[in-house]
Amino acid sequence: MLIDYAESQFDIFKNFHVTSYLTSYALLVHPNYRNRGIATEILKARVPFMKLLDIRVSATVFSSIGSQIAASKAGFEEKVVIGYEE
Repeated sequence: MLIDYAESQFDIFKNFHVTSYLTSYALLVHPNYRNRGIATEILKARVPFMKLLDIRVSATVFSSIGSQIAASKAGFEEKVVIGYEE
């Protein structure tokens, strides 16, 4: 599974010195509402939720270019890149 592979390549607990983190397994915006910044705002909405729970790190596997762009705009940093050779 892609998520298992990504997690095996980067140890969030060790690299960020945390005992917990927030994650999700999907980021989806209905096609009729795409390109309006909604995905970016969904990701940014994690911040106050994380502050409330005293969680310092959020991590997700972003598998589409659209979610990767939204993640970048929301301030996520790339730690693992999984690609393929043509």
